Amino acid sequence: MKNTNSSNGTKPFQIGIYGKGGIGKSTVTANLTSGLGKMGKKVLQIGCDPKSDSTKLLLEGKKQTPILEILKEKSVNDIDIKDFMEYGYENVCCTESGGPQAGVGCAGRGIITMVEVLRNKGIYEAGFDYIFYDILGDVVCGGFSVPLRKGFADGIIIVTSGEFQSLYAANNICKGLGNLNGKLIGIIGNSRNIGTENELIQEFCTRINSELLAFIPNSRIFWEAEVNRKTVLEYAPQSKSAQIFMSLAKKIVDRNFKLTSPEAMSEKDLEDLSIKYFKAGEAKREDFSPYSKIGNTDAGSGMNNDNSVIKKNKLNPVNTELKNMKANINTCTMIPAKNLKKNINPDDSLKRKPLMKIMSKSLKNREPLHGCSITGAFGVTTQINDYITIMHSPSGCSYINDISNSGSSLIEKIYGTVNKPSLFTRLVQTNLREKDVIFGGSEILKNCIMNMVNNYGQKKMFLVSACASAIIGDDLEKNVNELKLGDDCDITVIDTQGVAGGDYFQGMLDAYRIISEKYIDRNIKPKKDDVSVNLINEKTMMGDTDDNYNTIKKILSQLNIKIHCRFIRDTGIDTIKEFKRASISIPYDDGFIANVISNFLSQSFDIKIFRKLPVGFRETVSWISEIADYFGRNKLIAGLINKYTNEYEQIIERQKKILEGKSVMLFAFNSNLDYVIETIKDLNMKLLKVCFIKSVENEEMDISGFGDVDYNYNETERDKLIKKMKPDIVLTNIPVLETVEGVHYDLMPYYPKIGFFSGVELSKRWMSFFSIDLREGWRNEEKLFNKLQFES
Repeated sequence: MKNTNSSNGTKPFQIGIYGKGGIGKSTVTANLTSGLGKMGKKVLQIGCDPKSDSTKLLLEGKKQTPILEILKEKSVNDIDIKDFMEYGYENVCCTESGGPQAGVGCAGRGIITMVEVLRNKGIYEAGFDYIFYDILGDVVCGGFSVPLRKGFADGIIIVTSGEFQSLYAANNICKGLGNLNGKLIGIIGNSRNIGTENELIQEFCTRINSELLAFIPNSRIFWEAEVNRKTVLEYAPQSKSAQIFMSLAKKIVDRNFKLTSPEAMSEKDLEDLSIKYFKAGEAKREDFSPYSKIGNTDAGSGMNNDNSVIKKNKLNPVNTELKNMKANINTCTMIPAKNLKKNINPDDSLKRKPLMKIMSKSLKNREPLHGCSITGAFGVTTQINDYITIMHSPSGCSYINDISNSGSSLIEKIYGTVNKPSLFTRLVQTNLREKDVIFGGSEILKNCIMNMVNNYGQKKMFLVSACASAIIGDDLEKNVNELKLGDDCDITVIDTQGVAGGDYFQGMLDAYRIISEKYIDRNIKPKKDDVSVNLINEKTMMGDTDDNYNTIKKILSQLNIKIHCRFIRDTGIDTIKEFKRASISIPYDDGFIANVISNFLSQSFDIKIFRKLPVGFRETVSWISEIADYFGRNKLIAGLINKYTNEYEQIIERQKKILEGKSVMLFAFNSNLDYVIETIKDLNMKLLKVCFIKSVENEEMDISGFGDVDYNYNETERDKLIKKMKPDIVLTNIPVLETVEGVHYDLMPYYPKIGFFSGVELSKRWMSFFSIDLREGWRNEEKLFNKLQFES
């Protein structure tokens, strides 16, 4: 079929047919392409509707197998042109794109895929004079706008009637043309037999800077031709409707039209225009019902319809039915509103427990999103060790999330802040492909779930969704329910929707909320003799989280206090179910996320929240005293605190010998730095300035007792300030771009170590800066080289 030229030696003229759904685009397109075929032109008609019925009248009612249906079974390379193209009436070549069933998938994406297939098979160089795209409905998304895009379609034709909604759709298409710099060939009026309809559409064309290419009166002949599975040109070639299409085809061939950039009307102007002709039509007609005029002269057209060719059909039964309907309406008795039964009491809704929505800082403050919600949810679900996570997404999403979660630990290990990677992921992906995005991913999701259940014996799982599955409308809850799995299967849906659902922290919060609401047993209460605590929001992506856990576990064990549940870190569902067994719950830190989760648990489950885990010597001393007092363990704390105090003081005295008097600048995210400042003061070091950089997780922290603090500091000015002040040590959360000679840099952990020695563990690294000679010896070699070069 390959041919580089059309019959007249030029590239094909491509036309998109647009208009409101049900306005008759397919009928108009099939009759117009038939007319061009009668004139000896090589024409291709492409149906761009999932119903795949655009070309039926050209093929005597036969429904083609659409391209996208073929792609389910064959790859693009294996598809043959004969698989999707057939010749119909007047040798018009026919093809259908197809698409998903209603309510699933993305038909717009299907149009894009169809165009790529046609390009791959050389259809656009196959010798056609004209290519027509019969587009579904209004301009609804990027896929359906493909024929509008600059450099693709030469122009479009809009089909409309005089009805307001039809004109509204036509006007909206004109707006789309303006956005895409597309060109309008003109308007085809497809009459609904409304008074002054022709004049209305004529003025509409004038107002949008276009022309009326043809006005097609309402005629029974279209119905009869369709019943006989033919176009009007084939069924009644001598009819006036057929003559209109032949005239229109000639106009297209002669290029007797102007390609214009339409100027869409305002909604108010469009409403005023419709009202104007509505009133004019009312004045002309005694009965405005369209039924009363079928079989008579076409209103406003000045042209008789095709009932002179086809035997008239009397519509007395219809008119009788309408009269009966009017009589029933007139005799209908309205019930006063005050006598209506009130089925819904507004106060009842207040008695129900509302579904709590907890939002990340970025969503709450309408800030730019950081990361993807599916990553945040996965970071939580993967910590429940008796469940797997199914990620309903393209393969790239699950691969990137798995690598990014595991890789973060390795990155921190490079900087010396962790001991080992901390994540042991249990991740399965559905691997959404192109055809799944088009037709919907329900089947591939169900198959994935059943594969896990039947072949791997895994019956406990979480489902998290990417933006791709959300956009195509996959309903994960519905899909799970349709499988009708046994009671031994437990599947929890966390519909994160990828970046469409929010950022990384929003995904975390969604997972915490859904897991809490489903599994925490609200009826459990702590036993009187129970001395245990829960830990909340341990940092799953931080490699030293387990070290911190062991530190706090050791401290608590010396007070005979146990850790019941790590919520949610390396735990099981049964432990989460008994979350309320512990007397108190302790947040990992006082950041935004930990506070939100703590407040949610407190309000929804009546959980007692204790102070966050302690960081630094003095905070740990205070924290131990409070928790010992809460559990009645005061007798145990004196010896414990004395032991750690002696050890801390010894470390400080050793480090002072090297670090005393050294100057420090701090550049950090707005998190709690009390432990760092405490250590600097204990070592008699000089703190020159503290600069807080805005954080996506935390709110601003207040530093009391230190004057030179710059909140919300612009990090781009950091290097300039360092050059100006030249401290001995710069502490920062973000690596610097340019170092200053004589200044030592240390990367602080975003989340510090827990316990008595948080600060001195950090300052231990600073000692190495001054224990070895860090002068750059190559600089002396450079001076020697220059000296020798100069002397020579």
